[in-house]
Amino acid sequence: MGLEPGALVGLDEQPGCVFQLVNLDQDRGYAWVRPWPIGTEHVPTLSVTTLQLQDLESVA
Repeated sequence: MGLEPGALVGLDEQPGCVFQLVNLDQDRGYAWVRPWPIGTEHVPTLSVTTLQLQDLESVA
């Protein structure tokens, strides 16, 4: 999977929801995402494993 920060992704356990990839540590298998679209309030990031990510461009 050739994802980079800023990409829009889905998560296996939350089908239909869209997240923005904030950071990626492929060596350790972790990614940090936040819900998309981003509103005006602070949106915390979530730590997930890279195995949970779905590249939305390849799914569409």
